[in-house]
Amino acid sequence: MPRSRRVLAAVSAVALLGAGASAAPARAAAVKVTLGCIVFVDDYKAPAIPVFGTGFTPNAVVTLRTMTASRPEPRFLGSGRADAGGNLIALTGAAIFRSDRTRDQRFYLSASDGLNVAGDGFRQVRLGYDRVPASGSPDRRVKHIARGFTPGQTVWTHFRHRGKTRATRRLGRARGPCGIARRKMRALPVRRPSLGLWKVFVDEREMFSRDSWPQVRQTFEVELQR
Repeated sequence: MPRSRRVLAAVSAVALLGAGASAAPARAAAVKVTLGCIVFVDDYKAPAIPVFGTGFTPNAVVTLRTMTASRPEPRFLGSGRADAGGNLIALTGAAIFRSDRTRDQRFYLSASDGLNVAGDGFRQVRLGYDRVPASGSPDRRVKHIARGFTPGQTVWTHFRHRGKTRATRRLGRARGPCGIARRKMRALPVRRPSLGLWKVFVDEREMFSRDSWPQVRQTFEVELQR
């Protein structure tokens, strides 16, 4: 599903929850990230995290911060204003990963209006593809891991060289809320890997197309073995 549609669906879900909560009796503040997993694409500021809260001070500004096990100091994420019933509906940018190499991380969300504090946890993954280990002979068996794809959909890898698809392999169904598919096979699953630059396209179509979405692309070099 295109990113814009995912965000729209998330906002609609939050709005429905907010409509049902407006008539609820007063209670302690609570906050919830309404997606089971946040898929980060390429821009930390792009709308990504739908947040729903109740029990805040009516019409107060609610500040959202994140923390992690390795970095317990709070980091500003965004803010929203509670309505007259103390309910919060907000959509923020993505949380910042531990490093550029981090692919999958858990975060703690804190929401505070100065008087009331509430928290929730969430998981965030990068839309991407990795081979583990990443280097070695093309014949070496490695783990192929795709993250951030549509849960339940089959994920495919298309290995291309000099503008032609040389092999297509099924990674399996994307599982869990983070849409992770994995398979152990040769790093380059072709009989006689040609030397030079290769590209692998990872998407949800069995037939290769550059227009597929979501799609991840990666390049690697096959060199003469000494």
